[in-house]
Amino acid sequence: MTDASRIATVAIAQFKRIDIAMVAAAIVEVPRWYVAFAAIKEPWWAAVPMGILLAWGASAGWKAYFADRRRWLLLAINVTSLAGALIVIAPVLYAMTFTPLDEINLALVMSQELLMAWAATLAITTFIPLVQIAAVKMYASSAAHVAPEPAQDATPTVQRRKRNVEPETVQDATPDPLQVADNAQDDATPTVDARAQALQMANEGMNASQIARALDANYSTVRSWLKRAQVQHTNGVQA
Repeated sequence: MTDASRIATVAIAQFKRIDIAMVAAAIVEVPRWYVAFAAIKEPWWAAVPMGILLAWGASAGWKAYFADRRRWLLLAINVTSLAGALIVIAPVLYAMTFTPLDEINLALVMSQELLMAWAATLAITTFIPLVQIAAVKMYASSAAHVAPEPAQDATPTVQRRKRNVEPETVQDATPDPLQVADNAQDDATPTVDARAQALQMANEGMNASQIARALDANYSTVRSWLKRAQVQHTNGVQA
């Protein structure tokens, strides 16, 4: 790449960085402030840097505010700059409607008190662009130093949710030993009629399993009846 092409590339890059809104504002502001400075018999060249500075401050200030509308301090400075420019230029434009620019005398348009307030506003207005630019740089620096929030890891949240889930109560299917014992005791102590019927069926030749099915009784219970009756019968015969 030759030096000429390198210079052209740099020039194009710098041209792209130019704020068109600021340039347009400067083209509009410089003539206005030239009129205001001419009314107080100031040299015209003083109006050029003043107009460019005001255009730069206004462009940067409003752009930074609309980028983040929570910047109330910057909004107040921008509105103050706008109001100051209006107060300074409006009387001069009014006087130009009936007096040539070179012959304007603001003392004929405003009272002495208003003229003093106008002069004070003009003096303050010349410093407002500096405050605007400083505020824009302050907000830009604050935004650059704000660290981005780290991405939250979903794993701890999932683990916490797992820990917070209460385990379902599993009902134990194992019967209570006391209940089993009670049931066994109930089966072991049937009514007298059932025992008598079982002994009668045994005398008729039925075995224990047949008797249990016929009486809908526990097989082991029926066997115990039969064995007990057999023992009692054996003891009685021996006696």
